[in-house]
Amino acid sequence: MNKTFQEMIDDASKLNPAVAAVGFHLCEPESFTAVFQWFRTFEAAKRYLIDVLPVIAANPHDEPELDAEVNACRARVEPIIAPLADAAAFTPDVLDALEEALIDQRVSWVGSLDDLCTSSNPWCETFREEFRQDDDEPDGRPVAASERADFLTHVREYAH
Repeated sequence: MNKTFQEMIDDASKLNPAVAAVGFHLCEPESFTAVFQWFRTFEAAKRYLIDVLPVIAANPHDEPELDAEVNACRARVEPIIAPLADAAAFTPDVLDALEEALIDQRVSWVGSLDDLCTSSNPWCETFREEFRQDDDEPDGRPVAASERADFLTHVREYAH
Protein backbone atom coordinates (compact mmCIF):
# COMPACT_ATOMS: atom_id res chain seq x y z
CA MET A 1 0.00 0.00 0.00
CA ASN A 2 1.38 3.39 -0.96
CA LYS A 3 0.93 5.97 1.75
CA THR A 4 0.23 9.61 1.17
CA PHE A 5 2.76 12.23 2.11
CA GLN A 6 0.68 13.27 5.14
CA GLU A 7 0.23 9.65 6.28
CA MET A 8 4.01 9.17 6.21
CA ILE A 9 4.51 12.30 8.34
CA ASP A 10 1.79 11.25 10.78
CA ASP A 11 3.16 7.72 11.12
CA ALA A 12 6.70 8.96 11.79
CA SER A 13 5.63 11.42 14.45
CA LYS A 14 3.18 9.09 16.22
CA LEU A 15 5.04 5.78 16.35
CA ASN A 16 6.04 4.74 19.85
CA PRO A 17 9.86 4.76 19.97
CA ALA A 18 9.76 1.64 22.15
CA VAL A 19 8.47 -0.39 19.18
CA ALA A 20 10.42 1.42 16.48
CA ALA A 21 13.49 -0.14 14.89
CA VAL A 22 15.04 3.23 14.09
CA GLY A 23 14.44 6.93 14.52
CA PHE A 24 16.11 10.23 13.89
CA HIS A 25 16.24 13.68 15.38
CA LEU A 26 15.32 16.37 12.89
CA CYS A 27 15.75 20.08 13.50
CA GLU A 28 15.33 23.29 11.62
CA PRO A 29 18.12 25.48 13.01
CA GLU A 30 16.65 28.80 11.88
CA SER A 31 13.37 28.29 13.72
CA PHE A 32 14.82 26.19 16.56
CA THR A 33 12.19 23.54 15.80
CA ALA A 34 13.14 19.94 16.54
CA VAL A 35 11.34 16.58 16.61
CA PHE A 36 12.01 12.87 16.66
CA GLN A 37 10.66 10.72 13.82
CA TRP A 38 10.37 6.93 14.39
CA PHE A 39 10.03 4.01 11.96
CA ARG A 40 9.35 0.28 12.10
CA THR A 41 12.17 -0.47 9.65
CA PHE A 42 15.38 1.13 8.47
CA GLU A 43 14.04 1.02 4.89
CA ALA A 44 10.99 3.05 5.97
CA ALA A 45 13.30 5.64 7.53
CA LYS A 46 15.33 5.81 4.31
CA ARG A 47 12.15 6.25 2.22
CA TYR A 48 11.07 9.07 4.51
CA LEU A 49 14.44 10.77 4.22
CA ILE A 50 14.37 10.46 0.43
CA ASP A 51 10.66 11.07 -0.27
CA VAL A 52 9.36 13.29 2.53
CA LEU A 53 12.21 15.41 3.88
CA PRO A 54 12.97 17.01 0.52
CA VAL A 55 9.36 18.22 0.36
CA ILE A 56 9.63 19.70 3.84
CA ALA A 57 13.08 21.17 3.14
CA ALA A 58 12.11 22.69 -0.20
CA ASN A 59 8.76 23.93 0.98
CA PRO A 60 7.97 24.07 4.69
CA HIS A 61 4.50 25.43 3.96
CA ASP A 62 3.36 22.35 2.00
CA GLU A 63 2.62 24.26 -1.19
CA PRO A 64 2.58 21.64 -3.98
CA GLU A 65 3.62 24.02 -6.78
CA LEU A 66 7.28 23.80 -5.82
CA ASP A 67 7.87 20.47 -7.57
CA ALA A 68 11.10 21.61 -9.23
CA GLU A 69 12.65 22.55 -5.88
CA VAL A 70 11.44 19.30 -4.32
CA ASN A 71 12.88 17.24 -7.17
CA ALA A 72 16.20 19.10 -6.98
CA CYS A 73 16.40 18.48 -3.24
CA ARG A 74 15.47 14.81 -3.70
CA ALA A 75 18.21 14.50 -6.35
CA ARG A 76 20.73 15.76 -3.77
CA VAL A 77 19.44 13.56 -0.92
CA GLU A 78 18.92 10.20 -2.62
CA PRO A 79 22.58 9.50 -3.51
CA ILE A 80 23.52 10.16 0.11
CA ILE A 81 20.82 7.96 1.69
CA ALA A 82 20.16 5.14 -0.80
CA PRO A 83 23.47 3.27 -0.32
CA LEU A 84 23.30 3.24 3.50
CA ALA A 85 22.78 -0.21 5.01
CA ASP A 86 21.89 0.67 8.60
CA ALA A 87 21.71 3.46 11.16
CA ALA A 88 25.40 3.05 12.01
CA ALA A 89 26.22 4.27 8.49
CA PHE A 90 25.03 7.77 9.47
CA THR A 91 28.50 9.03 10.30
CA PRO A 92 29.13 12.72 11.04
CA ASP A 93 30.26 13.15 7.40
CA VAL A 94 27.00 11.64 6.11
CA LEU A 95 24.94 13.84 8.45
CA ASP A 96 26.89 16.92 7.27
CA ALA A 97 26.32 16.01 3.61
CA LEU A 98 22.63 15.45 4.30
CA GLU A 99 22.36 18.83 6.02
CA GLU A 100 23.95 20.50 3.00
CA ALA A 101 21.52 18.69 0.68
CA LEU A 102 18.48 19.59 2.78
CA ILE A 103 19.59 23.22 3.19
CA ASP A 104 17.46 24.33 6.18
CA GLN A 105 16.99 20.95 7.91
CA ARG A 106 19.45 18.97 10.03
CA VAL A 107 19.29 15.31 10.93
CA SER A 108 21.31 15.36 14.16
CA TRP A 109 21.14 11.71 15.10
CA VAL A 110 19.95 8.35 13.70
CA GLY A 111 19.52 5.16 15.70
CA SER A 112 17.28 3.07 17.94
CA LEU A 113 15.82 3.97 21.30
CA ASP A 114 18.41 1.67 22.88
CA ASP A 115 21.15 3.67 21.12
CA LEU A 116 19.66 6.87 22.47
CA CYS A 117 19.65 5.35 25.97
CA THR A 118 23.16 3.90 25.98
CA SER A 119 25.33 5.20 23.14
CA SER A 120 28.54 7.10 23.80
CA ASN A 121 27.66 9.31 20.83
CA PRO A 122 28.16 12.93 22.01
CA TRP A 123 24.73 13.97 20.71
CA CYS A 124 23.04 11.17 22.71
CA GLU A 125 25.01 12.08 25.82
CA THR A 126 23.92 15.72 25.49
CA PHE A 127 20.30 14.66 25.01
CA ARG A 128 20.46 12.47 28.13
CA GLU A 129 22.00 15.37 30.04
CA GLU A 130 19.07 17.57 28.95
CA PHE A 131 16.70 14.83 30.15
CA ARG A 132 18.36 15.07 33.56
CA GLN A 133 18.48 18.89 33.60
CA ASP A 134 16.54 19.05 36.87
CA ASP A 135 19.00 16.73 38.66
CA ASP A 136 21.55 18.24 41.01
CA GLU A 137 24.30 17.06 38.67
CA PRO A 138 22.88 16.30 35.22
CA ASP A 139 25.08 14.07 33.10
CA GLY A 140 24.99 12.04 29.91
CA ARG A 141 25.43 8.61 31.49
CA PRO A 142 23.35 5.78 30.01
CA VAL A 143 19.71 5.62 31.05
CA ALA A 144 19.24 3.25 33.98
CA ALA A 145 16.40 0.72 34.01
CA SER A 146 14.73 2.79 36.75
CA GLU A 147 14.77 5.88 34.46
CA ARG A 148 13.61 4.14 31.29
CA ALA A 149 9.87 4.92 31.57
CA ASP A 150 10.53 8.61 32.29
CA PHE A 151 13.07 8.77 29.48
CA LEU A 152 10.60 7.19 27.04
CA THR A 153 8.00 9.78 28.04
CA HIS A 154 10.58 12.53 27.54
CA VAL A 155 11.42 11.24 24.05
CA ARG A 156 7.75 10.82 23.07
CA GLU A 157 6.84 14.32 24.23
CA TYR A 158 10.00 15.96 22.90
CA ALA A 159 9.45 18.76 20.45
CA HIS A 160 10.96 22.21 20.33
